[in-house]
Amino acid sequence: MDRSFVIAQISDLHLDGSGRLLAAIEALSAEIGQRMAAFADAPDRILLITGDLVDDPTPRALDEALAVIASFRQTGLFTDIQAIAGNHDIKRPNQRAGLHDAYDYLHLPRTSKSVYYRQAGLDLVLLDSN
Repeated sequence: MDRSFVIAQISDLHLDGSGRLLAAIEALSAEIGQRMAAFADAPDRILLITGDLVDDPTPRALDEALAVIASFRQTGLFTDIQAIAGNHDIKRPNQRAGLHDAYDYLHLPRTSKSVYYRQAGLDLVLLDSN
């Protein structure tokens, strides 16, 4: 069956910057790689990361999240990676002591973002409930 797009979705990685979850992320990446192999010919292969990339938005945790996103990009499995912050990725201004703004740090959209995949005829809207 020909497919014009395939979407893989993950969430709740809860990275903490310690590296303790990287083995689990590598196993997840390997499993996704095996499953995505069947769709290598799909023009649009999208990875959605839907929140809680980190447990708390500390610089170490956010750096780890950036590295994980980069590793997914380097696999070549996906033509696009979209992410949206979850409640653990952001903190309200009065809770931010020493924490970073995940939107800025991870380059995530702050508002509803519609992404159109031309070949797929797919309009993807990511909404942040925070």
